[in-house]
Amino acid sequence: MAANGSARGLTWQWVCTSAYYYYPGWHEPGFSQTLGIDKRVWESFDASDQRFFEAVAACEYARSLGEYSANNALWLRKLRDEGTVKILKFDDSILKGFLAVSKDVVAEAGSGDELSRKIYASYQQFRALIIDWNGVAEGAYQNSRRLA
Repeated sequence: MAANGSARGLTWQWVCTSAYYYYPGWHEPGFSQTLGIDKRVWESFDASDQRFFEAVAACEYARSLGEYSANNALWLRKLRDEGTVKILKFDDSILKGFLAVSKDVVAEAGSGDELSRKIYASYQQFRALIIDWNGVAEGAYQNSRRLA
């Protein structure tokens, strides 16, 4: 069973039937939500109503992200305390294999029509930027917290 970061997925039935919990989860390592509003309906709102919806959506995202992270931390602690599930990191050689296959799949998906190529190029550029940023910011910060 691979770790996917979903506290809601960790039921007692799951804990009782799974011997291993592998991380990192790559298929759902984070959290996201969406709010869909028909474009014609959106355009019928005045600017202040649009800003209201944007603010409410941003607040709900922040609240849900905090709840999601807190619940996942509690479930991880519960798994560790129970001691019936082994929590293991995927071996780097396995992750490198997944990365190689993933690069091929994503490149193929991004090689289609003009829009696909544009999205793929944007994705590649952003991916390089965010990996660099995360190493300096979030990753480095999290690692420094372990120094205590």
